[in-house]
Amino acid sequence: MMMELPQLLSVKKLNSIDIKITCTDCKSFMVYVESGYITLQKNLESITIRTHQLIWDNTCSFSPYHIHLSPLSSCWLLSWDKPIKTSLWKVKPPFNMKPFATCIHNLSETPSYEHLSSIYQLIDQLHNSKNISFGQEVDNYLQENINTKLTTSDLSNYLNLPSSTLYKKFINEFGVSPSVYVKQYKMNAATSLIRDSDASVKSIAKQLGFDDEFYFSRVFKNTYGVSPTLYKEQNVHGC
Repeated sequence: MMMELPQLLSVKKLNSIDIKITCTDCKSFMVYVESGYITLQKNLESITIRTHQLIWDNTCSFSPYHIHLSPLSSCWLLSWDKPIKTSLWKVKPPFNMKPFATCIHNLSETPSYEHLSSIYQLIDQLHNSKNISFGQEVDNYLQENINTKLTTSDLSNYLNLPSSTLYKKFINEFGVSPSVYVKQYKMNAATSLIRDSDASVKSIAKQLGFDDEFYFSRVFKNTYGVSPTLYKEQNVHGC
């Protein structure tokens, strides 16, 4: 006997730069970005979803979302008549999205029970893959983007959290604010680069997202009490 599945209301491919969609007629929806990036806006908050990322939510019936596509972007919008999973969550690589994209294409061409079941199986896999801790997810993101100017807004957008919630989670997890933790993370990376490489202070500063090597040196000295140059002398030459 086939299990009863939520009714799929629509499968739409969106590729207009001007399109705005208000999801007021469904209980849950999913957006998968095939190329480019989109901005998902709800009330005064906005979330950016990039290529091969997807986002899911069950609260669209309470407050409408608007989807804004960047130029040359395309995405798939799927909507259901009842909730599939609880709360809003965003799935990012390295999870393999290729099977999911294939299922969506198949479903758009032939909305069969088989293809719909495949979608739900992949949704379960995606949902179960979200077992990485908050601290691990933050550190992974910082490692991948350590050569950029990382801001609290970047973290808020990536983790899909309002700035106030982000601040509270950082205090609970790390004991410091997001901006302080980012600085500590970069300074810790700086010690390894200074100690284990022959790169100049200017080069190391650039690798860590600092445009100004003098500002980098000042932050380093405020953190460790010595300049990058003196730190290298003390830790390489044993002074």
